[in-house]
Amino acid sequence: MILPSNLSTQAIDILLRGISQVVLQNNPVSGLVILVGLFIASKIAGVATLVGVIISTLTAVLLKVDKSLIQNGLFGFNGVLVGIGVSSYAVSHHLLIDHTLWLHIVIATSLSTLVMIGLSQFFTLWNLPALTMPFILCTWLFIGVVEHIDLSNPMATLSHHFISEIDIYTIKTWYIGVGKGFSEIFLQDSAIAGYLIFLGILINSRMSAIAALAAALLSIATGIAFEVSEESIQLGLYSYNPILTSIALGGGLFIYVTKFSFIYALLGAIVTTWISFALSTALQHLELPIYTFPFVITTWFMLLVAMSVNSLKYISTSEATTPEENTNRYDDL
Repeated sequence: MILPSNLSTQAIDILLRGISQVVLQNNPVSGLVILVGLFIASKIAGVATLVGVIISTLTAVLLKVDKSLIQNGLFGFNGVLVGIGVSSYAVSHHLLIDHTLWLHIVIATSLSTLVMIGLSQFFTLWNLPALTMPFILCTWLFIGVVEHIDLSNPMATLSHHFISEIDIYTIKTWYIGVGKGFSEIFLQDSAIAGYLIFLGILINSRMSAIAALAAALLSIATGIAFEVSEESIQLGLYSYNPILTSIALGGGLFIYVTKFSFIYALLGAIVTTWISFALSTALQHLELPIYTFPFVITTWFMLLVAMSVNSLKYISTSEATTPEENTNRYDDL
């Protein structure tokens, strides 16, 4: 529920929920902890987060979207990611580092709300959430525009770094890889920020935190099995998508938690890691980053499967609350 106080308190509550919704949580305290982590990682990322969540939420308010959706931060999280995505791209390519950068962020984050509305309406046909697809489309659009008008150098894309010599995977590989896996959800390269993001998830839901941590560890193990270099694993670039997939599938958000659903979520995390490998190669030719695309397409597919089998109990987007509340409701059935 929204904190019963004045308008400014309610606005802060909504904005912080929007930040927490990036990791599929609905908790203002979680959002505050995550925001602190982002400012620790990068002041620009922190400011871009605030601009993104404010503009995208305000756009939804001006369009008179369903108030309950706005109050739960569902029109803020894509704006957060678009703001960070646009600013990260601009900074890394040394362009638009002035007032024009923030103008582009305002335009792109406003657009993310329109795309969110359109995709949400479209996916009601399949009872699927739009997830972070508005962020992906809007940020890809920005990159395409920038590349077209030749404001930047050709974009450096991710490539697989497989070991050429025997690599020794140390405990450091695991704890840095896990931390940065969480921070890369917000396009940041900071293990400290990553563990604060994990703390934000834990504050709202232990189920989500367990699912996320399991996926982070499993994605690293998958990378090691494919002989990905220790350096690449420590960057966390192959962990953040599986983390999000596991929260959606195994954290009790869209599927009721059972022993089988947890195994199903871990399978989803592995599949997401594979898709991350494949898409980073495919999109390299288009000079586009993969962002959270592997998470989105894997989650959509596996939710459609969950709707069609009796061993999994799908939770529609209109019924989904917190994993703990969803589980209690399932136990009462």
